[in-house]
Amino acid sequence: MSKPNTYNLIVIIGVIVLIILSCYSVISNYLSSNDINELLERDIQENNIVKQEVGKLGLQITTASSNYVSRNELRDSDRALVKQLRKELEGPVRTLERTTQLLTSRIDSLALGVRDTVVVINGRTIEGKSFKYSNEWISLNGLCSVDSVWLNYTMKADYHLEYHWKNKSLFGPKELNLIVRSKDPNVRIDAVKQFQIVDPTPWYKRPLPMGVAGFASGLVVGLVIDNIAPNGTK
Repeated sequence: MSKPNTYNLIVIIGVIVLIILSCYSVISNYLSSNDINELLERDIQENNIVKQEVGKLGLQITTASSNYVSRNELRDSDRALVKQLRKELEGPVRTLERTTQLLTSRIDSLALGVRDTVVVINGRTIEGKSFKYSNEWISLNGLCSVDSVWLNYTMKADYHLEYHWKNKSLFGPKELNLIVRSKDPNVRIDAVKQFQIVDPTPWYKRPLPMGVAGFASGLVVGLVIDNIAPNGTK
Protein backbone atom coordinates (compact mmCIF):
# COMPACT_ATOMS: atom_id res chain seq x y z
CA MET A 1 0.00 0.00 0.00
CA SER A 2 2.98 2.31 0.33
CA LYS A 3 3.67 2.51 -3.42
CA PRO A 4 0.26 3.99 -4.35
CA ASN A 5 0.69 6.55 -1.62
CA THR A 6 4.17 7.44 -2.94
CA TYR A 7 2.97 7.93 -6.51
CA ASN A 8 -0.08 9.86 -5.40
CA LEU A 9 2.16 12.11 -3.33
CA ILE A 10 4.44 12.74 -6.34
CA VAL A 11 1.42 13.64 -8.48
CA ILE A 12 0.01 15.98 -5.84
CA ILE A 13 3.36 17.72 -5.28
CA GLY A 14 3.92 18.11 -9.02
CA VAL A 15 0.47 19.60 -9.57
CA ILE A 16 0.85 21.97 -6.59
CA VAL A 17 4.24 23.19 -7.84
CA LEU A 18 2.85 23.84 -11.31
CA ILE A 19 -0.17 25.66 -9.89
CA ILE A 20 2.14 27.85 -7.77
CA LEU A 21 4.31 28.63 -10.81
CA SER A 22 1.22 29.38 -12.87
CA CYS A 23 -0.14 31.73 -10.20
CA TYR A 24 3.21 33.50 -9.95
CA SER A 25 3.35 33.85 -13.74
CA VAL A 26 -0.21 35.22 -13.89
CA ILE A 27 0.43 37.76 -11.13
CA SER A 28 3.80 38.77 -12.56
CA ASN A 29 2.40 39.28 -16.05
CA TYR A 30 -0.61 41.14 -14.67
CA LEU A 31 1.63 43.59 -12.83
CA SER A 32 3.95 43.91 -15.84
CA SER A 33 1.00 44.64 -18.16
CA ASN A 34 -0.30 47.32 -15.81
CA ASP A 35 3.16 48.89 -15.54
CA ILE A 36 3.58 49.07 -19.31
CA ASN A 37 0.09 50.52 -19.79
CA GLU A 38 0.76 53.15 -17.11
CA LEU A 39 3.96 54.24 -18.86
CA LEU A 40 2.32 54.42 -22.30
CA GLU A 41 -0.61 56.49 -20.99
CA ARG A 42 1.59 59.29 -19.68
CA ASP A 43 1.79 62.67 -21.37
CA ILE A 44 4.85 63.24 -23.54
CA GLN A 45 7.16 65.96 -22.24
CA GLU A 46 9.15 68.24 -24.51
CA ASN A 47 11.87 68.59 -21.87
CA ASN A 48 12.57 65.61 -19.59
CA ILE A 49 14.95 67.37 -17.17
CA VAL A 50 14.03 66.55 -13.57
CA LYS A 51 16.97 67.91 -11.57
CA GLN A 52 20.23 69.77 -12.11
CA GLU A 53 23.12 70.21 -9.70
CA VAL A 54 26.79 71.11 -9.69
CA GLY A 55 29.11 68.25 -8.83
CA LYS A 56 32.83 67.88 -8.39
CA LEU A 57 35.08 70.35 -10.19
CA GLY A 58 32.07 72.51 -10.98
CA LEU A 59 30.65 70.05 -13.53
CA GLN A 60 26.92 70.20 -14.10
CA ILE A 61 25.02 66.96 -13.46
CA THR A 62 21.56 66.65 -15.02
CA THR A 63 18.96 63.99 -14.20
CA ALA A 64 16.18 63.39 -16.71
CA SER A 65 13.16 61.13 -17.03
CA SER A 66 11.85 59.58 -20.25
CA ASN A 67 8.88 59.55 -22.57
CA TYR A 68 7.43 56.15 -23.48
CA VAL A 69 5.96 55.09 -26.83
CA SER A 70 5.16 51.79 -28.49
CA ARG A 71 6.44 50.94 -31.95
CA ASN A 72 2.95 51.11 -33.39
CA GLU A 73 2.40 54.56 -31.90
CA LEU A 74 5.74 55.74 -33.22
CA ARG A 75 4.77 54.57 -36.71
CA ASP A 76 1.22 55.96 -36.76
CA SER A 77 0.74 58.66 -34.10
CA ASP A 78 -0.25 62.20 -35.08
CA ARG A 79 1.06 63.71 -31.85
CA ALA A 80 3.49 66.49 -32.74
CA LEU A 81 6.48 65.30 -30.70
CA VAL A 82 6.09 61.71 -31.88
CA LYS A 83 5.80 62.80 -35.52
CA GLN A 84 8.91 64.93 -35.11
CA LEU A 85 10.80 61.98 -33.61
CA ARG A 86 9.68 59.75 -36.49
CA LYS A 87 10.98 62.26 -39.06
CA GLU A 88 14.36 62.54 -37.29
CA LEU A 89 15.07 58.79 -37.14
CA GLU A 90 17.98 57.51 -39.19
CA GLY A 91 17.31 53.79 -38.69
CA PRO A 92 14.14 51.64 -38.80
CA VAL A 93 11.52 51.70 -36.05
CA ARG A 94 11.56 47.90 -35.70
CA THR A 95 15.11 47.90 -34.25
CA LEU A 96 14.82 51.10 -32.22
CA GLU A 97 15.28 50.89 -28.42
CA ARG A 98 15.54 54.52 -27.29
CA THR A 99 16.54 57.99 -28.46
CA THR A 100 18.22 60.75 -26.44
CA GLN A 101 18.56 64.34 -27.59
CA LEU A 102 20.57 66.96 -25.68
CA LEU A 103 20.29 70.71 -26.14
CA THR A 104 23.32 72.45 -24.66
CA SER A 105 24.96 75.86 -24.54
CA ARG A 106 28.45 77.00 -23.65
CA ILE A 107 28.89 80.12 -21.54
CA ASP A 108 32.38 81.56 -21.18
CA SER A 109 34.27 84.85 -21.28
CA LEU A 110 37.73 85.32 -22.77
CA ALA A 111 40.42 88.02 -22.59
CA LEU A 112 42.64 87.76 -25.66
CA GLY A 113 45.97 89.38 -26.38
CA VAL A 114 46.38 90.86 -29.87
CA ARG A 115 49.29 91.85 -32.06
CA ASP A 116 49.69 93.99 -35.15
CA THR A 117 49.75 92.09 -38.41
CA VAL A 118 49.29 92.47 -42.15
CA VAL A 119 47.51 89.79 -44.19
CA VAL A 120 46.25 89.39 -47.74
CA ILE A 121 42.59 88.29 -48.03
CA ASN A 122 41.01 87.86 -51.48
CA GLY A 123 43.76 89.95 -53.04
CA ARG A 124 43.37 92.74 -50.48
CA THR A 125 46.12 93.75 -48.10
CA ILE A 126 44.60 94.25 -44.68
CA GLU A 127 46.21 95.67 -41.58
CA GLY A 128 44.73 94.54 -38.31
CA LYS A 129 45.13 92.79 -35.01
CA SER A 130 45.55 89.03 -34.88
CA PHE A 131 44.70 86.85 -31.91
CA LYS A 132 44.87 83.22 -30.88
CA TYR A 133 43.50 81.19 -27.96
CA SER A 134 43.15 77.51 -27.04
CA ASN A 135 42.36 75.25 -24.09
CA GLU A 136 41.07 71.69 -23.66
CA TRP A 137 37.65 72.51 -25.13
CA ILE A 138 38.04 75.42 -27.54
CA SER A 139 40.61 76.60 -30.05
CA LEU A 140 40.29 79.84 -31.99
CA ASN A 141 42.30 82.32 -34.00
CA GLY A 142 41.38 85.34 -36.02
CA LEU A 143 41.98 88.81 -37.32
CA CYS A 144 40.32 92.07 -36.39
CA SER A 145 40.50 95.02 -38.81
CA VAL A 146 38.88 98.44 -38.67
CA ASP A 147 35.51 97.20 -39.91
CA SER A 148 35.62 93.38 -39.89
CA VAL A 149 36.51 90.33 -37.84
CA TRP A 150 37.66 87.01 -39.32
CA LEU A 151 37.39 84.09 -36.91
CA ASN A 152 38.27 80.39 -37.10
CA TYR A 153 37.31 78.19 -34.15
CA THR A 154 36.91 74.59 -33.05
CA MET A 155 34.86 73.46 -30.05
CA LYS A 156 34.82 70.05 -28.40
CA ALA A 157 32.20 68.44 -26.19
CA ASP A 158 32.38 65.38 -23.94
CA TYR A 159 29.25 63.99 -22.26
CA HIS A 160 28.93 61.00 -19.97
CA LEU A 161 25.47 59.37 -20.12
CA GLU A 162 24.20 56.81 -17.59
CA TYR A 163 20.89 54.94 -17.92
CA HIS A 164 19.20 53.47 -14.82
CA TRP A 165 15.88 51.65 -14.39
CA LYS A 166 14.38 52.63 -11.02
CA ASN A 167 11.13 52.29 -9.09
CA LYS A 168 9.96 55.77 -8.08
CA SER A 169 7.26 54.35 -5.81
CA LEU A 170 6.71 51.06 -3.97
CA PHE A 171 4.05 49.71 -6.34
CA GLY A 172 4.84 51.83 -9.39
CA PRO A 173 6.52 50.69 -12.60
CA LYS A 174 10.25 50.81 -13.19
CA GLU A 175 11.15 54.01 -14.99
CA LEU A 176 14.15 54.97 -17.07
CA ASN A 177 16.36 57.67 -15.55
CA LEU A 178 19.16 59.37 -17.45
CA ILE A 179 22.12 61.05 -15.76
CA VAL A 180 24.17 63.40 -17.96
CA ARG A 181 27.50 64.89 -16.96
CA SER A 182 29.45 67.28 -19.15
CA LYS A 183 33.20 67.28 -18.61
CA ASP A 184 33.40 70.91 -19.73
CA PRO A 185 32.42 73.07 -16.71
CA ASN A 186 31.27 75.88 -19.02
CA VAL A 187 28.66 73.75 -20.77
CA ARG A 188 25.07 73.89 -19.56
CA ILE A 189 22.43 71.24 -20.38
CA ASP A 190 19.37 73.27 -21.42
CA ALA A 191 17.02 70.45 -22.40
CA VAL A 192 16.84 66.66 -22.66
CA LYS A 193 14.32 64.92 -24.89
CA GLN A 194 14.25 61.15 -24.44
CA PHE A 195 12.00 58.39 -25.81
CA GLN A 196 12.02 54.79 -24.66
CA ILE A 197 10.31 52.14 -26.78
CA VAL A 198 7.94 50.05 -24.63
CA ASP A 199 5.88 47.43 -26.45
CA PRO A 200 2.55 46.30 -24.96
CA THR A 201 2.44 42.78 -23.54
CA PRO A 202 1.63 40.24 -26.33
CA TRP A 203 -1.64 38.33 -25.94
CA TYR A 204 0.04 34.98 -25.15
CA LYS A 205 1.85 36.55 -22.15
CA ARG A 206 -1.24 38.14 -20.66
CA PRO A 207 -2.70 36.80 -17.40
CA LEU A 208 -5.63 34.77 -18.77
CA PRO A 209 -3.76 32.78 -21.47
CA MET A 210 -0.83 32.21 -19.10
CA GLY A 211 -3.17 31.00 -16.35
CA VAL A 212 -5.04 28.63 -18.67
CA ALA A 213 -1.75 27.27 -20.03
CA GLY A 214 -0.36 26.74 -16.54
CA PHE A 215 -3.47 24.97 -15.31
CA ALA A 216 -3.61 22.77 -18.42
CA SER A 217 0.07 21.89 -18.02
CA GLY A 218 -0.44 20.89 -14.40
CA LEU A 219 -3.44 18.77 -15.30
CA VAL A 220 -1.64 17.02 -18.16
CA VAL A 221 1.48 16.33 -16.08
CA GLY A 222 -0.65 14.93 -13.27
CA LEU A 223 -2.48 12.57 -15.61
CA VAL A 224 0.75 11.46 -17.29
CA ILE A 225 2.49 10.68 -13.99
CA ASP A 226 -0.58 8.85 -12.76
CA ASN A 227 -0.85 6.78 -15.95
CA ILE A 228 2.81 5.75 -16.06
CA ALA A 229 2.67 4.33 -12.55
CA PRO A 230 3.65 0.60 -12.52
CA ASN A 231 0.93 -2.03 -12.56
CA GLY A 232 -0.47 -2.69 -9.15
CA THR A 233 0.19 0.74 -7.81
CA LYS A 234 -3.31 2.08 -8.52
